[in-house]
Amino acid sequence: MPEIDVLINNAGIYNSAESRNKDGQDIRFAVNYLAPYVLTDRLLPLLKKASDARIINLSSAAQALVSHEALTGKENLSEGDAYAQSKLALTMWSFYLARSLRDKT
Repeated sequence: MPEIDVLINNAGIYNSAESRNKDGQDIRFAVNYLAPYVLTDRLLPLLKKASDARIINLSSAAQALVSHEALTGKENLSEGDAYAQSKLALTMWSFYLARSLRDKT
């Protein structure tokens, strides 16, 4: 059976010609946070088959409190604010994922 030993999420975008994706979400939240979330969620069954799988989410020192309105596309942020918030969202989710996976083993 196929398995994945290591998943490294290294996506990151700061500047972009388009500030929003087709769903109206800030492009930095979509690439920096939502894409790693979706990819990891879809690959989790293959990661769980490995005996010692690892998920590595690369973030940034630039982090700021996350606005729910910005995360859901209801608030416009500057590039820097959106980037910093998306990176903290990724860090927060990484801790949540680690705890939830540890609790299930």
